[in-house]
Amino acid sequence: MRLYPTIDPILNEFVNGPPGERPVGNVLLGPRDKIDPKTVTRLDARLKEIRRQLEVYFIICVALIVVLFLTQLHIVLFHLDQPYLVTGAVTFCGMTTSGLIFYLAGLWRERDRTGTIIALALALDPTELRGVLHVLLKNYDPTARPHGKRTKNV
Repeated sequence: MRLYPTIDPILNEFVNGPPGERPVGNVLLGPRDKIDPKTVTRLDARLKEIRRQLEVYFIICVALIVVLFLTQLHIVLFHLDQPYLVTGAVTFCGMTTSGLIFYLAGLWRERDRTGTIIALALALDPTELRGVLHVLLKNYDPTARPHGKRTKNV
């Protein structure tokens, strides 16, 4: 479950059509499929909005990490005579910060993915873009680690 916006539904709608108009079975991508440039413009606008939202989430996470660090520093400096409080604060801040950093990695990956697709939308012909996005949607694994082994062949 993701707690931040994702571009998958937007790409799925662009590749396969709106939910009520989707064909049954495999999507046939070919030269006969003409895509209106206005559709690409709408795709670009929606992707830029998602990217803006991701950047806001990113800023919030960084601010939370800074607040956690400053709170921990305050407790360590001014409550050194209470070892259990200091231990609890360091443990809580360490675990919370590591969770936030893990979350930030997902945000960053989705932000870069969105930026790449925005660049592709501007550079490619709409029909070519649809084919490329079809392949990206089919092969994207959101659970893959950035430097780990892939679970799907690309």
